[in-house]
Amino acid sequence: MSPIFSTSRIFIGFIFTSSLFAVFSYIYYSRKDNKDTSIKGFFCFLVPKSIYLSNSSLVDLKLFLAYRITSGLLSPILGLMSITAFSLMFSGLLAKYWVSPGWASGPYGPYIFALLYLLIADFAYYVAHALSHKNPFLWQFHAVHHSPKFMTPLTLYRLHPLDGITFKSVKNVIEGFLLGGLIFLFMGKIDIYRIFGMNFIYFVFTIAASNLRHSHIWISWGRVLNHIFISPAHHQIHHSARMKHWGKNHGQVFAIWDWMFGTLLLPSEEIRKNLVMGLFVNKPDPHTGLRAATAYPFQMIGKMLRQRYKTFKSGSAAS
Repeated sequence: MSPIFSTSRIFIGFIFTSSLFAVFSYIYYSRKDNKDTSIKGFFCFLVPKSIYLSNSSLVDLKLFLAYRITSGLLSPILGLMSITAFSLMFSGLLAKYWVSPGWASGPYGPYIFALLYLLIADFAYYVAHALSHKNPFLWQFHAVHHSPKFMTPLTLYRLHPLDGITFKSVKNVIEGFLLGGLIFLFMGKIDIYRIFGMNFIYFVFTIAASNLRHSHIWISWGRVLNHIFISPAHHQIHHSARMKHWGKNHGQVFAIWDWMFGTLLLPSEEIRKNLVMGLFVNKPDPHTGLRAATAYPFQMIGKMLRQRYKTFKSGSAAS
């Protein structure tokens, strides 16, 4: 079976489990907002036509297909930049000069390793994601992902091809080297399949409403857990068009990195009721089609470079 239908977030099983979480959101907020509930009302709430038949969703689909084609063509190159390649290279280098302390020995070693591996993977995601927002050139590509006014699970794959490639490359380098050090400290050289086979917590994250992160359905884990885990509501705030929400909640599984680095914004009722998604509050999405979504970032980067050149030139002339 193709990975898109087995480990992908849009695998039908993961969509089904997310839909179960949506039931609780529908009942809770319907009662909170004094609205009636029904089976028909739930399905209208879950997949509203205004969202799923919108041009935004059509662009999501086009970019998803474009990214799948691009990443398939570049897979040989991306394979050289894989987590496996970096982790095995670095762990092998360490094993060449030192002896592994073998921290995996004992009944709890493998579980500690699995938890630390997940923390490493999530930290690498946080850094790559934050960099996509803070670097003005990378942001122009990542902005394509943030531009829709409406989100569906397929918005996860609404990526400019260069955004997907640069994001994955940065994440893989960081995660690969940190994982390589972890492999050495715990087990020396290890079968890479054993590593990925132990990531139980990420599996739980995937079945626990992860598809609702890119949706209109608001789910929060509560004040205490919201400091530890990223909820769908966290990520919807991350996609907010309001300037005070920009650059918040970069994490994937854990909220601890956002908490540590000052980018955590907890979900609240005020935010839920006034949430507006997209790049701008009162401006249309500039990425209205496949051609615009792929070309517009290059146009903006060209404009930025010309402006910087003019600034540099005027500064040199003044001096």
